[in-house]
Amino acid sequence: MSTLLAAASVLALLAWCWVAGLGLLRLARAGVESPEIRHALALLTGLLLAHLLLVLADLAGLPWTRWGLTAAGAAVLLVLAAPLRAAWRARSRRRGRSWDWADVVAVSAVAAFAASSLALRSPFTDFVYHWGLKAHRFFLAQGIDTELLARPESGYLHPDYPNLIPDTMAAAALLAGGFDPRGLMTFTPVILLALLAAMRGLLDRCALPPFSRRAIFAGAAGALAAFCVGYLQAGSADPPFALAVLLAAAALLLPVGPPAALQLGLAAAFGAAVKIEGLPLAALAAALFVARAWRLDRSVLRRASVWMALLAPTLAVALPWWLRVRSLGLFQDTNTGRFALARAVEVLTPLWRQVWVEEWLGLPLLLALLPLVALARASRWLGLLLLAQLTFYLFVYSSAPFDPTFYVLSTFPRLALHLLPATVVGLALALAGATADAEPTSPVTASPPARVAGTA
Repeated sequence: MSTLLAAASVLALLAWCWVAGLGLLRLARAGVESPEIRHALALLTGLLLAHLLLVLADLAGLPWTRWGLTAAGAAVLLVLAAPLRAAWRARSRRRGRSWDWADVVAVSAVAAFAASSLALRSPFTDFVYHWGLKAHRFFLAQGIDTELLARPESGYLHPDYPNLIPDTMAAAALLAGGFDPRGLMTFTPVILLALLAAMRGLLDRCALPPFSRRAIFAGAAGALAAFCVGYLQAGSADPPFALAVLLAAAALLLPVGPPAALQLGLAAAFGAAVKIEGLPLAALAAALFVARAWRLDRSVLRRASVWMALLAPTLAVALPWWLRVRSLGLFQDTNTGRFALARAVEVLTPLWRQVWVEEWLGLPLLLALLPLVALARASRWLGLLLLAQLTFYLFVYSSAPFDPTFYVLSTFPRLALHLLPATVVGLALALAGATADAEPTSPVTASPPARVAGTA
C-alpha cells in the first residue's frame, strides 16, 4: 500500500505542477499553440515553480511538511485561478486531436517502462547512490540537508549538483507520509511521456508524409523507452535533462520574439535545476538566441521583456544554487580540468565502443549527422545548439583531471540520451526541408511554406 500511496503522491505532485504551469504560461501569455509542446512546457514550468518554492522555504528556515506543502500548493492554484479559467475556456474551443497507431505504440512503450520502474527492474545506480540518498535525507530533514552536503566524506553524493530531482522526490515522499523508492520511480515515466509528447508536437509540423512522421515518432518512442528500461533510467536525471534540451532546441525554431525567449528561458532554467551540465546548456542556448535575433530582427534585443524572459528563469534557479555551493565550499575539483589534445585522442576508442552499447542499438551514430542538421535551412539553429552541447561534452572528456576511459564508458550513453530526441526532430526537419503549415506561433513554422519562419 505504501508503494501505491507513494506513486499516487508523485502523480498528484506532477499533476499540480502541470496545472500550475498551465496557469503560469497563460499568465505570461506564452502563446504556445501546439498542445503537446504546451503541456510538456507546463509540466516543466510547474516543476521549476515547485523547486523554487522549496528552495525559498528552506532559505527562510521553514520546514517542509505535508500540510505546509498542501497549503502552499492550494494558495498557488488560488492565485492562478483566473488564468487557469481562461486556459480552460481556450482549450474547450480547440478541436481535439485524434490518436493514431503511433500514439498507441508510444503510450505502450511508456507503460512498459512504468511497469519496469515500479517493479524496481530499472533503478538507476545514481538514484541508489546519489539522487535517492539526497532525497531521503531531505525527506528526513524536512529541507535541504546542508550538513550532509558539507561533509568531506559526502563527495560521492555530488553535493555541488542542483537539487530539483531530490527536492521533488522528497516533497512527494512527504505528501505520502513515507519514503518508498519503488513508488518514487513513477517520476521518470511521466517525464518520458512529456518528452515524447513534445517530440510528437514537433514532428507533426514537419512537411513529411503522415506515415513517415508517425513511423519516425513510433520508432523513437520505442527506442527511448527501451533504452530507459535496459540502461536503468528510472530515477535518473537524464530523461528530464533530455526534455530541457528538446524544448530549448524547439524554441530556436520559433519566430524570434518574446514567446521564443520565454520557452527557451524556461527550458534552460529547468536544465540548470536538474543537472550541472544545465548551466552550459543555458549559456549556449541564450547565446544562440541572441545571435539569431541579431541576424534576423535586432529590434527584439531592445525589448526588456525579451531579456527578462530569456535570463530571469535561469538566474532565479542558478543564484541560490551558486550561493549555497560557494558558501559551503561544495564545488568539487573533478568538475574542472585543462584540455589536452592527447586525451582527446584517447577518448575516441571508448567513445566508439559506447556508440554500440546494446541498449542504444547504434542510434548514437545519428549524432554524427548533426553537422547536416546545422547546415539545413529548416533546422539550422536547432542543429547548432545540439552541436555546441555535444562539443561541450567532448571537451569535458578531454579535460578530465583523471583517466577519461571509465568516464566515457559510464556516461556517454546517458549523454547521448540528452541529445537524441532533439536530433531525431532536427533530422526530420532537415529531410523535409519545410514544415506542414505556416501558423505564426507554432513550434515549427514556415513562411513562406518552403522554410521555417525566421531562419536563414
